[in-house]
Amino acid sequence: MPDQTADMGFFDKRTASVLSTILLFVALGAFIYGARSVLIAFLFAIFFAYLLDPLVSRLQRLKTVSRGSRSIAILEVYAILCLAIAVALLLVGPRIMNEGRRLGEALPGLLENVSSGQIAQQIGSRRGWSYNTQVRLGQFLANHSGVALGWVRAAGTHVAAVAQNVIWLVLIPILAIFLLKDGRNFTDNILGMVERPQQRQFLVGITEDLNGMLAHYIRSQLILAGLSLVVYMVVLSLLQVPYAFVLGPIAGIMEFIPVVGPLAGAVAILSVAFLANYHHLLIVAVFLGIWRLLQDYVTSPRIMGGTLRLHPLAVIFAVLVGGAIAGFIGVYFSIPHCQYAYCLEALAADICRRPWERQGMTEYKKLLTAAFLSSAMLIGTAALALPPLFFKPAEVVSATNAQYPPNSIAEGVVVLDVSLTERGQVVEVGALRDIPSLTSAATSEVQSWRFKPASQDGMVQASAMTVAFVYRPPVSVWKPPSFTPALPNPGSSTNAYI
Repeated sequence: MPDQTADMGFFDKRTASVLSTILLFVALGAFIYGARSVLIAFLFAIFFAYLLDPLVSRLQRLKTVSRGSRSIAILEVYAILCLAIAVALLLVGPRIMNEGRRLGEALPGLLENVSSGQIAQQIGSRRGWSYNTQVRLGQFLANHSGVALGWVRAAGTHVAAVAQNVIWLVLIPILAIFLLKDGRNFTDNILGMVERPQQRQFLVGITEDLNGMLAHYIRSQLILAGLSLVVYMVVLSLLQVPYAFVLGPIAGIMEFIPVVGPLAGAVAILSVAFLANYHHLLIVAVFLGIWRLLQDYVTSPRIMGGTLRLHPLAVIFAVLVGGAIAGFIGVYFSIPHCQYAYCLEALAADICRRPWERQGMTEYKKLLTAAFLSSAMLIGTAALALPPLFFKPAEVVSATNAQYPPNSIAEGVVVLDVSLTERGQVVEVGALRDIPSLTSAATSEVQSWRFKPASQDGMVQASAMTVAFVYRPPVSVWKPPSFTPALPNPGSSTNAYI
């Protein structure tokens, strides 16, 4: 029997096909990872275009208004949008700005009351708490003040990072104009690259399904967020919660981030109400709980499940899994993935229902194509959520231990949060764990250190790091002033941990 393996080359047709597919996936993931910040901006522009597309199409059909021109319809929609924003700012903008300014001025004092534990005495005296309860709560707040201040500082860091990309708020509507005007032509040109009519028809069907699904998803998210914003502002105002016109819009905007966003909004409302000594905190907590149940198990599943042809349980499961895998981006792409899996399952079921002799390879090629596109979507989502591959944190170039303050007898650990610029310069030092008689010495010492800035993919960037100082006082035995100390003073001990 002749040896057939000798006639087989190492790179046969099947091996070359597999390798080319693997390389294609790797190249796709690398491209998405490298351009993830720009692609995310384009994705938000696509979402914005989906939001405005129904109104643009309706105005385009009204020839008396737009003369049948899509460009004129887009211009009119943007004019209506700008007018609506201007009216909203005129009606509630001054009050939002006023309450926001007042909250910004009062927040440092409120946080100081928490870190010192004084808020426990203020609230306890008004509500008739016992002295022991006030002391225990005050000690608890003082001991955990570093954690709370760390959360506040982390939130401020994220807000600052978003503010650095505020230019995208201008570019996203501009990009959406081109998508609204020529988006369909872009899709037709891409589909026209497919030569075989059957494959082209199959991709057209998938594109139409995904297009309708994404449009419904974006509008559903807008409806949920807008409904929450109005309800929060009205109910919090009726309950006379302090800064209701600031907390309401913040919590409503956070509804765009499923699962995590509503929780963060509720925590913000309860925290500000607690710090402001609001008397009916339990009523606010009950309202937030009831509204969350209505949104998660009544409103959201019905709106999304009805328009997306998905079971409410599938919607909830997809959102939770997407958030666990890829965070914010995964949450927004969980519904498209779930809908695409639904279309894939329907295609597979249609193939399996037909007799074997009537199936043929065309249907299986369609199924494989759909599976390939689904895998590409998963790879793209994961690549967008990946952390930087070449990230180097900031490093200390030269450092010295802080000297123990001569007028202090305290002992403990001081934890500092050090913010650095792109050049490695210290711009802010915050105390995560504060010991009043020791923190100033540690802060002064850190400001004299030299740092190497952090870098991401070879580019330096601003960053932050945590430094801990362990202070031990001089060892001595206390005696009255007329006596000589029994033990010599061996000196103090201070260690810094980064």
